[in-house]
Amino acid sequence: MAKQMSSDKKDPLLSRDILMRASSESACFVLTRYPYLSAILLMIITGEQSKTTDLNERKYYIYVHVGLYFVSATLMAYNLFGLKKLFALVNVFHTIIVTCLEYEPSRHGEHIAIRLLIRNFGIIGCYLMVAGGLGETNEKLLPNKNLMSFGIRIIGAFSILSAVLIWNSKEELQIYLQALPTGTLLVYAIIFPLVICGVCIYSGYHVVLTCKVLTLLLLIITLIDFAHISSNFKQSISWVSIYVTCRHIPIMGALLLVNKSY
Repeated sequence: MAKQMSSDKKDPLLSRDILMRASSESACFVLTRYPYLSAILLMIITGEQSKTTDLNERKYYIYVHVGLYFVSATLMAYNLFGLKKLFALVNVFHTIIVTCLEYEPSRHGEHIAIRLLIRNFGIIGCYLMVAGGLGETNEKLLPNKNLMSFGIRIIGAFSILSAVLIWNSKEELQIYLQALPTGTLLVYAIIFPLVICGVCIYSGYHVVLTCKVLTLLLLIITLIDFAHISSNFKQSISWVSIYVTCRHIPIMGALLLVNKSY
C-alpha cells in the first residue's frame, strides 16, 4: 500500500519530466531544421514572382541562399563534424544579409517589409543563442555566455519592436481588430505584455518565466496571422505573408529551450 502511494506521488513528477523533455526535443528539432522551411518558401515565392517578373539576374543569388539554408539546416540538425554552433553563427550572418536584401518596401509594401525586418531581428537573436550553446545536450561543453546574453537581449528588443509595430501600424492593427472579437481591448492585452516581456528579458529579470509567457504571446500572434491569411485564401495565396508569419517559429523554439540552457 505504501509503495503504491509513493508511486502515485512520483507519477506527476515523471509525467512533467517527460513533457519537459518532449517540448525541449521538439523545440530543438524545429529550431535546427527551420532553414529547410525558409528554403522551400523562398523557392515557392521565387516561382510565383517569375510568372510576372524576369528573375534572370537574381536567380543565381537565390540558388546561393537556398543552398546556404540547406547546408546550415543539415549541419545544425545532425551536428555533422561538430559544426552546429559554427553554422548557427553562419546562419546569423546569412540572415543579416537576407534582411538587407529583402527590405524592399516598393515590392511588398512598407508594412510587410517592416514586419519581415523585425522578425528577422528576432531570428538573429535566437541563432546567436544556438551558437552560444542553446539546446546543447553535451553537458561537458560550457555555453558561451556572451553569445547567449547578446542573443536573449536581441529577442527582448524584438518583443518591444513587435509591440511598437502593432501600436503604430494601421495595417497591423487592422489584422488584430478583424481577428479579435472585443476590438482594441484585446489588442492592448497583447501589446502591453509584449512590452513587459521585452523589458524583463532584456534586463534579465525572471527570464525563464518571461520566455514562456512570450512564447504563448507569439503563438497567439502567429495564429492571428494565419487566420488573416486564410480569410484572404479565396482571393489569392500570399506566400510572402506565409513566409513572414513562419518567421516566428524558430523564435518560439528558442524561447522554449531557454528553460533548459539559459
